Amino acid sequence: MLTFRLLITMHNIITILREAVQRRQALKLPAYERGWLAGIIDGDGSLSLKQFGKTFCVRVTVTNTNSMIIEHLLKVSNVGHVYKREAYDRNKAAYYWEIEHQHAKQILSQIVLKGKEAQRKLLLEAQDLIEQQTAGYQPYLKRLEAIRKKVQELNR
Repeated sequence: MLTFRLLITMHNIITILREAVQRRQALKLPAYERGWLAGIIDGDGSLSLKQFGKTFCVRVTVTNTNSMIIEHLLKVSNVGHVYKREAYDRNKAAYYWEIEHQHAKQILSQIVLKGKEAQRKLLLEAQDLIEQQTAGYQPYLKRLEAIRKKVQELNR
């Protein structure tokens, strides 16, 4: 049976780890990595503005069946999470690299896309609006909803 002191210690460790992950910053990418990253996002990536009620989330996801590509994304950027979808039916296992919020802004602000440049610019605008939100959030809500719809249209 865990003692109260041990529970408090575990809680403190978890809190410290969460704060460390939140403080982690995207690395400043060299030119060749920016070009590579832009190509991967243009080809295998998805840029979206997710809405949960009145809360919005800028999200960049890259999916690939080659785990080395996804691991390199994580190493080069220093941010994000990697997920694996197991193989099923005739589909191979797939790996996902996902970044959100400020981390997405840090990466998107360093690259220029060819096929998804309009979405990139809209998501940077959306993240700026999200960061400006205060108690007077309503003026931004309509613009964020419009950006979300436009990004969805562009992704079709």
